[in-house]
Amino acid sequence: MVIVSHDKSPNLLTCTDIFGKNNAFRKWKGDKYDARMNRAIFDIFAYYFSVFKNEQLFLKKANLIKENFNKLCIENGDFLKSISSNTNNIIETSTRFVLWGQALQSFNRSMPGRLK
Repeated sequence: MVIVSHDKSPNLLTCTDIFGKNNAFRKWKGDKYDARMNRAIFDIFAYYFSVFKNEQLFLKKANLIKENFNKLCIENGDFLKSISSNTNNIIETSTRFVLWGQALQSFNRSMPGRLK
């Protein structure tokens, strides 16, 4: 696995600004975040926070983004399964990307690149 420095990747820095340094890229367990970084979550955060390239909007909506993510982790069995299983499974991979993309779009319908 390649480790990317947050100071060289603004999209990863945005994730730590939203979730906190000790919680970014971790699964929400209902009352706290998992202690370990989750590769599947890292993948979806790194992708979507770089594709939409709207750091100010993300920071403005940080609480809503975090709430949507936490809700997915505890209320959506498909999402939970997709971040808990092998990161190489194409069905689980597409599931987590679609569900997280939809969650991000739900707070701002004017975001470019909306999923259909």
